[in-house]
Amino acid sequence: MGQLRRRKELEEDEGEPEGPKYCAALKRAEDPQSQLEIGLAYLDGICTGQSVYTAVYWLEQAAKGGSETAMYVLGQIYENGICLEKSPASAAKWYRWGADRGHGPCAYNLAYMYENGIGGPKDPEKAFALYRKASEDSSSDEDALSDALFAVGSMMLRGNGTEKDPAGAAEVLSRSAELGHAGAQLLAGKILLASDRGKAVSFLEKAAEQGDEEAAKILSELE
Repeated sequence: MGQLRRRKELEEDEGEPEGPKYCAALKRAEDPQSQLEIGLAYLDGICTGQSVYTAVYWLEQAAKGGSETAMYVLGQIYENGICLEKSPASAAKWYRWGADRGHGPCAYNLAYMYENGIGGPKDPEKAFALYRKASEDSSSDEDALSDALFAVGSMMLRGNGTEKDPAGAAEVLSRSAELGHAGAQLLAGKILLASDRGKAVSFLEKAAEQGDEEAAKILSELE
């Protein structure tokens, strides 16, 4: 369900009051960051036991105030039905809010919904555009960025949602592979075998080291 921060990560310093006093102190603040922290605290059960409904209320306040993390967490709650009934429409709404603000993880999850027809018909063109937006979020961590690049490269390779472009796909997949994505290492390695054997073998070896059986098989056949 994304990375819901634990208590020690919510506190700004070790001097914060504990338990109900801590939450009461947060509630006096009206800024989106504090509202986000209240929502996460209730979601984790830090205050007075887990309360998803209370968490959703505070997360919505934070999201309406511009917190992209709150938008992402709300999307996760509704997409996965975390103590609430699943609602693809509500999940898409919050992911879209975040995606429109350039939040990579929101754009990625919304793209996944469009690609797989979750909550509506499949729309590969929208999926590709959103995956590309996710791949351009420089604030994303390496895992999130490599996932987005892999999705973009895979769709370019298949010609799904965009024109088929093996050369462009190889470039994008190579970027993902360099960030450690095993699937990208396999695909980039296979594509590059004909043009850059050294680089291809390097990617395939890295994929095999991560347990990819197809990469290991290709390497054995090259010996």
